[in-house]
Amino acid sequence: MTWQVWLSLDPEEARSNVLKLYKIWARRLPWIVRRFDIPKTHQQVRQKLREEFLANKDVTDIRVMDMLVIRGHILLQEVNEVWLQKGHLMRIYKDSWEPKPKTFVKKFVAGIND
Repeated sequence: MTWQVWLSLDPEEARSNVLKLYKIWARRLPWIVRRFDIPKTHQQVRQKLREEFLANKDVTDIRVMDMLVIRGHILLQEVNEVWLQKGHLMRIYKDSWEPKPKTFVKKFVAGIND
């Protein structure tokens, strides 16, 4: 897959580049789900894609938007070339790291033997 990155001159062009990247990712989702055998439905994967893009909706600096678009293209290339593994993609669904239990009872329930 070849792609060309142009640096945006104005906010409208940057927004256009973001939308193009979103459409490219949306078109590749069915292949990604099949290729990596992701245990999520197509709707769940599409919703996660939308969440990832909306997480940066408040970015207004054109340079930052261009950097995020370039990173999105690089990640897409890594997925297309299968340089990433299933675990890397599933890490996206991990919301947060759970803190380790501190008390004896919590350690016992979690099965930690210190």
